[in-house]
Amino acid sequence: MIRQGEPGGEMYFILDGSVYIRLRACVMGMHDYVTHIAAQISRLIHDDEHIASLTGCGFHLLTLMNGQAVLEPDKLGVNLEPLIQQCWRNALYMIPGLEGFTGQESDNAIQALRDLYAFSRQIGDSGDEFFAALQELMDNQRVAGSIRGAALGILFHSGRLSQSGLEQYLSRFLQQYQDQDLVLGIIYGLICSAREILWRVRGVLLHINQMVMTWPEDYFL
Repeated sequence: MIRQGEPGGEMYFILDGSVYIRLRACVMGMHDYVTHIAAQISRLIHDDEHIASLTGCGFHLLTLMNGQAVLEPDKLGVNLEPLIQQCWRNALYMIPGLEGFTGQESDNAIQALRDLYAFSRQIGDSGDEFFAALQELMDNQRVAGSIRGAALGILFHSGRLSQSGLEQYLSRFLQQYQDQDLVLGIIYGLICSAREILWRVRGVLLHINQMVMTWPEDYFL
């Protein structure tokens, strides 16, 4: 399935909707086509350059694989795990490309990172490469604040970052007269990926309050 809509009007593959249609085909008993469909999906995964599409595809494939007992697995005749791993590996490869994302692109990127975190847990991956990529995002000044904040929240939620480490990052990000877009982006991304931090970690609200108190009045206009 191909959809148009990126800035510039270029064409790109959207896998998740395509895989969903194939999933419905299996539910309806069209098992004879699954092998051919799997080969097509593999080619689409190879060509897809959008992280949200890859994660959506992976989740649908997981649903199909986990539901094989209901869908008569002897008739499916295809191993879906390589396709799932292909989605995972390709999505990981896309993470450094989130640099420069803004607006709706950054919101989609945040959702994709959240989905990848859930994806890693469902496929039993240690997530080491994923978390290392998040660390690089968080430290990259060319990445939007909202994406950096989301990476920070996921790292803390996963236990890869301690509370003291979180507070150290926040004290660095939320400094007096720091770029306003960066500050608001960090807070927004943090809330999107781990909103419970606001009531679990007292230092977060303390940092935000201290920062806001230092802002001149024109920051609020």
